[in-house]
Order: sequence, then structure tokens, then C-alpha cells
Amino acid sequence: MFWIGIEAGPQLAILAKVVDESLFALGIPKEEHAFSPHLTLARAGGRSGRGQKGHAPNVFQHLQEKLAALTVPDFGTIRPREFFLYQSQPQQGGSRYTKIAAFPLQ
Repeated sequence: MFWIGIEAGPQLAILAKVVDESLFALGIPKEEHAFSPHLTLARAGGRSGRGQKGHAPNVFQHLQEKLAALTVPDFGTIRPREFFLYQSQPQQGGSRYTKIAAFPLQ
């Protein structure tokens, strides 16, 4: 997976916690990893992209090297008005995502 970290106010972490706790109440296990706001930019054939020993080489290594040579870009600021719940269905050739619901933010 190739992702970029984002800066977010405390409201996003609170939202993530509320979602996690609400899902837990429905019988879905809580997330094991600490919340880390990010945007997933690409996935590569189900591999983590870490190039672990005995696994496929890091398919994003060349891109990582090129980006490391650049200054940190400023993509600006956005104020989201809603978020969406998607269902992920893994398939050969990549996952299929279906929008299940939209939730307005205040």
C-alpha cells in the first residue's frame, strides 16, 4: 500500500474512536492499531509494499525514492461535510468498493 499521512484536528480522532466503539457494540472487534490519519493512494496486488525478506520487492520503492527528494508539498486545507461507509469486497485484480451510507458532519 502507498499512502500519505495527513494533519488533522482532534475531531477526526474523536470521530474514529466513536466509529470504533459503535462497531464494537455491534460485535465487530475494535481496531488494534492506533489511529493514523492518511490517504491511501495506491495498492499493489495485495502486497504491503514493504519488501520484506522472502516476499516480493517493494513495488513502490522507486516512487518513494523520487518523492523523498522533493520538498514537502502543501496540498491546502479542506473542511469535510460528510463521510461515507463503504463495503470492501476483495476480488481477483483488486477490491470492489460499494458505498453503503453517507453521514453528514456538523
